[in-house]
Amino acid sequence: MAGLYALVAGIDAYRPPLRTLEGSRNDAALVVGLLRGRVAEPDLHLRVLLDEQATRAAVIDGWRRHLAAAGPGDTALFWYSGHGSTGPLPDELRYTEADGRCQTLVCFDSRHDGVPDLYDKEIAVLAREVLDRGAHLVTVLDSCHAQSGHRGPATGSRARIAAAVTAAPPREALLAQLGDDAGVHDPRQVALAACQTFEVAYETRDAGVAYGWFTRELTRAVAVLGGTATYREIMALARARAGGQHPALEPHEPGGAADREFLGRLLRPAGGPVTMTHDGEDWTVDVGALHGLTGTDHEFAVHGSDPPRAVRVVDVRTERSVVAPVGWEPERLRPYPMVLTRLPQPPVAVTLDGDPVAVAELTREIVANRRAPHVRIEPAAGLRVTLADRHVVIAGSGGEPPAAPIAATGDWAARTAADLDHIARWMRVRDLLNPGSSLRDAVHLEVLPAGGDTDLAPGPIHLEYTYGPQGWTPPAVTVRLVNTTDRRLYCVLLNLTDTFRIHAGLFPGEHVAAKWTTAASAGRPIRLSLPPGRPIGPGARVTDRLVLLVAEEEFSAEPFLLPRLRDPEPAGSRTAAALTGVLDRIGLDVTRRDADMAEPTATDWATRSIEIVTTVPS
Repeated sequence: MAGLYALVAGIDAYRPPLRTLEGSRNDAALVVGLLRGRVAEPDLHLRVLLDEQATRAAVIDGWRRHLAAAGPGDTALFWYSGHGSTGPLPDELRYTEADGRCQTLVCFDSRHDGVPDLYDKEIAVLAREVLDRGAHLVTVLDSCHAQSGHRGPATGSRARIAAAVTAAPPREALLAQLGDDAGVHDPRQVALAACQTFEVAYETRDAGVAYGWFTRELTRAVAVLGGTATYREIMALARARAGGQHPALEPHEPGGAADREFLGRLLRPAGGPVTMTHDGEDWTVDVGALHGLTGTDHEFAVHGSDPPRAVRVVDVRTERSVVAPVGWEPERLRPYPMVLTRLPQPPVAVTLDGDPVAVAELTREIVANRRAPHVRIEPAAGLRVTLADRHVVIAGSGGEPPAAPIAATGDWAARTAADLDHIARWMRVRDLLNPGSSLRDAVHLEVLPAGGDTDLAPGPIHLEYTYGPQGWTPPAVTVRLVNTTDRRLYCVLLNLTDTFRIHAGLFPGEHVAAKWTTAASAGRPIRLSLPPGRPIGPGARVTDRLVLLVAEEEFSAEPFLLPRLRDPEPAGSRTAAALTGVLDRIGLDVTRRDADMAEPTATDWATRSIEIVTTVPS
């Protein structure tokens, strides 16, 4: 019988001079809850190291005694949440890196009493020992620069990075097996990392609880997609919701270990449609925090009921939620198929830094004057506003400025609040997800090079301009919607651009027949070009995120649409009274915070997304 051997480490309580973290132990609890809830008990072999338990020696012992017990047919999993850093290599090994330095994991006792960090070259040695025993190996690192084996300077959210080590450890302090090929990634291993080597990994808050951004989104993706999804498919969903981080997956090439089913298919499937049952004390639905429910204001309704027989979430647990019927009495012995009908997402968190007088003025605009109803102010958030030198700069969690700076003159506070509210609405559409939908695999989204037949999904897809006699030419693709079911479904394809525009021009809304494939943009090639005003030159790039909305009934794209940042809202938008479907109301929940509409029939809906990054090569 195949087994899962898991070593989970989470460190918050670092000792000075290292900065403590808040979410690493919560990460570990999230992972343990996922594994215990989805892996059969006889198949799960679990070792957890928290804070002072996660010493360098204990982590190495966990690899060599616990993970090394995995053999042919088994899966070994190492999941680490904590600080990452860099450090110089001993003289004997410096030549193995271009700059003589190496990425590291900071164990609990690292940098005390002569104990070094755990170098990524050592992790490669440990990985090879497990792989050579025939096991399938997966590593998940939620720390900074974790693509190489390495949480980072903060731009609002708490970052998982420790100061670089300045002195190389003695050669004898590191694993004796380090050699010329140490640190080379073995293609048999699947490595999932919180960010690219040049980025930092952040913590975030969910209903007041701190987590690693990557761990939260990766476990949600696994909970939603289940054990039959591949690593590449799960990472595609996690990337789509990972804020300013860009999670990394190795091996990159299609057809390798990354295209195997997640954890060797030892996880039970996602469970299909949501079901409400009575457990003897409460009515519960079989989705919870792991699936992305964040609060007690979500609503479900019995599938197909009109008027809807609704229930309201009153307590969110790990994989289930307690619900209370609204105005009706269910039969206790009967299970009810449910659909999510109300998804009021919390406001997007933003941090304000800089001149105290300017911060106070902007706070008044956001809070007292309600200029940004989709935003809340928090001390450590994914969006950050810096007010200094008479300018206002908005930056994402990765430090990138999503909008041009605003001069702090005139009505600058009102304009900044409007920018923040617009960006928040865009982010809420980007993150839209129905965790218990029966339609999540109903319609596939295919992206093919124009004139080609190779599907580039699930992404992220990287394309380039080409240079010829006429200058730079943007790439072109064909996008197809494939209905895999035996019933017709209504679809809208949104394009979320990096100018914070959302439009439905590629596929504004239409029923796709059962077992039918149709093309967006009426089958015409779609050119992926830089937006107006962005110069075409080496290094220039543009990101398009395609979000497919699928529903059992017709709905309008209008509630989801946004103009470019700082462009006026289009005149003549449809009022809530003209909207009748579940996705119409979901769209209003996401982008029109105070809008309301009549109760729709309780029908199912789902989303899929693909990120396409287009660059001008150097």
